[in-house]
Amino acid sequence: MTLFMNFGIFYYHSDNLVNLVNNINENFVDHSDNGLEDITMQSSAKLSDKLVVYWTVSLIASCLLSAVQPLIIGERTLPVPGWLPYDYTRSPLYELSYAWQTLCQINLAIIYASSDMIYPCMTILIGQQFKILSSNFKNHFYHAILQCGVPKQVVLDFRDNLHQVELSQLWERFQTVFDVTKWNRFRRVNLDYFKRNITHHQRLLIYCEDLDRVMSLFLLTKVVAAFCNVTFIGFSLITTGNSALIMGLCSYVFFASTELFVYTYAGQILTQNADFLWSLYESPWYLCDVPFQKLFLMVQLRKSKVVYTRAGNYFAMTAPMFISVSLRPHLLVSTFSLQFMRSAFSYVALLNELVKSDRV
Repeated sequence: MTLFMNFGIFYYHSDNLVNLVNNINENFVDHSDNGLEDITMQSSAKLSDKLVVYWTVSLIASCLLSAVQPLIIGERTLPVPGWLPYDYTRSPLYELSYAWQTLCQINLAIIYASSDMIYPCMTILIGQQFKILSSNFKNHFYHAILQCGVPKQVVLDFRDNLHQVELSQLWERFQTVFDVTKWNRFRRVNLDYFKRNITHHQRLLIYCEDLDRVMSLFLLTKVVAAFCNVTFIGFSLITTGNSALIMGLCSYVFFASTELFVYTYAGQILTQNADFLWSLYESPWYLCDVPFQKLFLMVQLRKSKVVYTRAGNYFAMTAPMFISVSLRPHLLVSTFSLQFMRSAFSYVALLNELVKSDRV
């Protein structure tokens, strides 16, 4: 059911999703170009590839685990219980039905994993773009000096000693650098490079807004599905006496919880990488002219806005929503997690009481 809901949501937002992916592929930069730090998209590509492989293999292993349960307990049952218009317990109908259901489960696992990894891969890529942008913002001053003809080693020494020695000693050792900052060429190059980075930042913010709008309903279905899984599977675990069913339900709860963690972790990557306000402060903006300092202040104010994606415009997809229940339950962001677990176990207890009352 969740798989069909996912495809329905993707079909409803298909045009927006395709446009978002095309814009990302066309307008993303491949690496930083400030001349000092070389940050590329390779690390994000490797991380997303590993995540896709691990998650797909995990889902296939989960399907195979449920497929071998009938063989472990020694009963002629199928991996997916249900009614069939023939006696599947007879050979070779049992073997054919068993193989058919196993292949269907593996195919569904691959399809499910592919739809699951759209959001994490996009957040990882956008997050890496924010890291590249952070490096360019932090080194815009040094980039302008390099463009004015100062040797790279001199710029590196200036950057390393900027916060280590007093300003008077810095002036004596790097008087050439301070002289360059008075050039009109330096001001023009510095301003043009900074404006280009601002344009890149605005474009990334638009991508984040589009991602939030396209994936909001999809993420909400994931959160609701996780709530339903914890509720009904928890009820089944405390009421069933079938050891094979208990093993399968525990496996399902584990992978459902892991799926929710993957989504919150992906949202955390985007939120964390987009928060490079301290990187801006590390830049020697105070050595530039006053008009540039005013522009820099405006960028800092704009940068203070938190970037994150939400599930149904209600819950922020961040790691604290998943992990901070036992560590820092007083945080506002963990309130949903706390209420989530309380509500789930309350419904489990309610279902159990209802079943007991019906039996009496």
